Amino acid sequence: MGRPRSVTIIGFIGVIWGLVGTVGGVALLLLLMTMPSWFNDWVRHFLSPNAVNALNDPDFHRWNYFLLAVQTGLNALLLVGSVHLLRLQPKGWWLMMGYAVAALLWAVADRLILDLTVYEAFRQRYKLERTERPRFRITIGLLYPVLASYFLTRPKIMALYKQDEE
Repeated sequence: MGRPRSVTIIGFIGVIWGLVGTVGGVALLLLLMTMPSWFNDWVRHFLSPNAVNALNDPDFHRWNYFLLAVQTGLNALLLVGSVHLLRLQPKGWWLMMGYAVAALLWAVADRLILDLTVYEAFRQRYKLERTERPRFRITIGLLYPVLASYFLTRPKIMALYKQDEE
């Protein structure tokens, strides 16, 4: 049996998205760690004084590094899983399902736990205005893992990756 079209589409989207996200995440992490002072001065012209104070908080920097590292790790998992998926290797199926679960759990943690605890503490400490985010929103970041896990758990595709025998 050849590679199904749905696996090809999921795989190619995953390779492109994972590659861009991984390279961009690593580049942004390096930029944040070696941020030149002229860039900080330029950014401060666009921010309120309270937001500038928040930018100087070391906890703010640690959270940004952590959040960016987690997202970059998810993108790297997506990239590796997509490559193995396109090669029709059973490891690719496992990696993609792991990515789907991890991405959905990360989205829930970001929208529910972090928004109500970490982000709210920064907003109160530095008197920042709350930008309203809808509580429930469908984004590509949520839609892709759901669709990928739907297609990857179809019986024919599971049989292709020999997941029904285990």
